[in-house]
Amino acid sequence: MTAVTPQALAPRRSFGLWDRVANDARILAGGISEALITTETGLIIAIPILLLHGKLTENLDYITGELNIQSMSLLNRIWPEGKQENA
Repeated sequence: MTAVTPQALAPRRSFGLWDRVANDARILAGGISEALITTETGLIIAIPILLLHGKLTENLDYITGELNIQSMSLLNRIWPEGKQENA
């Protein structure tokens, strides 16, 4: 949530200045530049994290599947299907 805050505030600061200083484009350009830098930084951080998340999710799915197979195998050894106990 903290990374989103500068991204949201930079355009507000830039366009808020537009009302006060309509003739000086350099002030507005500085705010737009700040917004672009925060957007770039956010993307630089977010894209690798999304890739890592995808890889970890894939690994987790594989491990969960293997655990399911191994646990069913163990249960089948403990209680074979063909054998019934007398009650």
